[in-house]
Amino acid sequence: MKIKINKNRGVTMVEVVLVMSFMAVLFGISILSFSNLERKNQLELFATEIKSTIYQAKSQTINGIQSALYLDSSRYVLFRGETFSPTDPENQEKTLPSTLQIVDINLPNQTATFVKVSGYLNNYSSPSNFTLRDITTGQSKLISINKLGIVNIE
Repeated sequence: MKIKINKNRGVTMVEVVLVMSFMAVLFGISILSFSNLERKNQLELFATEIKSTIYQAKSQTINGIQSALYLDSSRYVLFRGETFSPTDPENQEKTLPSTLQIVDINLPNQTATFVKVSGYLNNYSSPSNFTLRDITTGQSKLISINKLGIVNIE
């Protein structure tokens, strides 16, 4: 019995185009999935950063350096003293990405200030919270501060 061996083995142009098309589709799907994951992580990251900044203001106040956090729709500012002055050169301002907003701010003068020594939230009223919202996905995180100055992200 003789076995025929085809010496002209290889791939055709059609096969190459099909494989490349398949790979392009897979690449496109992975890019979309990655961008959604990145947006979700960005919301989580900034919510955690804001929480950390609130605790920084509380800690500094307990240690004798009166500090507070000012919030508006596109930024948050760690500042020294009891009242926010936008021109103070010591302000530590963090601007949010254009896809994120701070909304529904339920804090007096949009400011979280703390009582010296105890670290309790100054002028506490329920609810003392605000929402960080991703305007492209509609997802949001509710950030609340209780009267003891403890921050919770929901």
